[in-house]
Amino acid sequence: MKKILSILCAVVLLFSLAACASGEPMDLTGYDYTKTSDKEFQFKTFNGVSSKMRIYNANDTSYYVKELTDEEFDAYYKDLADAGFTVATQPYFPEGTEHNLRMLDAAQKYGMKQILGEMIGEDGVSLSFMLQGRYTDPNGRPYADYTDEEVVARCKEFFEPYMDHPAFLGFSLWDEPLYNNFENVARALRLFNQACPGKLLYVNLLPVSVARENLGITDDMTKEEYASSFLEMVEMPYVSYDFYAIRRDQNGERTTAEEFLYNMQVFKREAQKKDIPLWTYLLSTEHTFSDNDYPQLTNVADVRWQVYSFMAFGGEGVSWFTTFPAVPEDSYGGKFGAGLWDRKGRKTQNYYYVSKVQNEVAAWDEVYLNFDWKGVYTQVGMENKDGFNNAFDYLNDGADRFTEVEAFSSFETSQDTLVGCFADPDGQAGYMFVNYADPALLATDRVEVVFKDAAAAVVYRKGVKSIVPLYGGKLTMNMTPGEGVFVIPLAEK
Repeated sequence: MKKILSILCAVVLLFSLAACASGEPMDLTGYDYTKTSDKEFQFKTFNGVSSKMRIYNANDTSYYVKELTDEEFDAYYKDLADAGFTVATQPYFPEGTEHNLRMLDAAQKYGMKQILGEMIGEDGVSLSFMLQGRYTDPNGRPYADYTDEEVVARCKEFFEPYMDHPAFLGFSLWDEPLYNNFENVARALRLFNQACPGKLLYVNLLPVSVARENLGITDDMTKEEYASSFLEMVEMPYVSYDFYAIRRDQNGERTTAEEFLYNMQVFKREAQKKDIPLWTYLLSTEHTFSDNDYPQLTNVADVRWQVYSFMAFGGEGVSWFTTFPAVPEDSYGGKFGAGLWDRKGRKTQNYYYVSKVQNEVAAWDEVYLNFDWKGVYTQVGMENKDGFNNAFDYLNDGADRFTEVEAFSSFETSQDTLVGCFADPDGQAGYMFVNYADPALLATDRVEVVFKDAAAAVVYRKGVKSIVPLYGGKLTMNMTPGEGVFVIPLAEK
């Protein structure tokens, strides 16, 4: 991976450390962690680059269509790569073969992969609906009546121009299928794999915390079984879901959803059973839909809080809703603000927030991905006047919800703190500490942890690697709002 941030190996002044009894600085020679994975944390767009951009007026009530020049189109892909995106996706409105190849070439140029979206044949046949087995084709024939042989043949026809392209990753099929659609998804995957071996069929699931009727589950099922049933019925090489935790309540006040971590826990448990990566969608765009109201992000802490919380649960891929903006209002009544770009094609402040955090992660993801997730530990901070955190209380008990961390002699925090617990293949422990206070509060989390049998630690903070001495096993950190810090405690040599 091309790293945007350099990795520095030094004792850093961001940590307040107790002085050793002798007053002499500790010799850190030989203390380090150098093992890595060949995997890469995935950052994926939602809504990619169009060839014909809709440029809206100030009130989003009308627009004109601007056809991008090759230079303008190329510049958007460069901006995506510079922001740390690894995978680009299709634009909001489907386009044809020429544009698909243009996207693939641009993605390859900047070291990214490309997922393609809906395609319409010359006869009006929809690739998505044909694979889904829903609705009817232009001649009135139900797509469900297409034989397996017909679907595979048409898929090969649709994908033939792209199969040999180095940047072609796969096809985005379905967003938020209901439980009663899972058999359709299973068939689609089986036939897609026959037509496009080695390519990815992308399906994203609903969060399990929505109403039962929105999941389409049967009366005798728990909501968690929406997730488990999917992976039992569909042999996916990953699991992906969406949940947007930053909200506005009925009074217009900003809040955070208590189900945020619970969804991570449910889907991570299912991913572990299949030994597959966990991906998610996070919020980058103000929007309202049904009873949900999602505000504009206010600062980079909003992005850090979302990403590092997900990493504390061992997540391996994030998509942002949205990258390029959707229409101002869709046919379902959803209303959407700008994404990382606005409706005039300009970068918003959210672009810079997301870019900063994605590049922080990219600077050390090969170390993070060398660790396996074991579970989480939560602690209510001393400055929490309520004495509880609904998001922590919402989590299910189980083997991956720790009531204590054996390696900690003591642990004190000023703010509510989430700790992801990890181990590498050789048993070396690692911990993701996350300042879980609502990032809008701009509250610093003063963390003091004393490790048993640890003399130093490798610390990854905002993309920077440091090696710090642990006098008496103690590490003290002042964690900024939303910040996540990964710590690898090292035993005395």
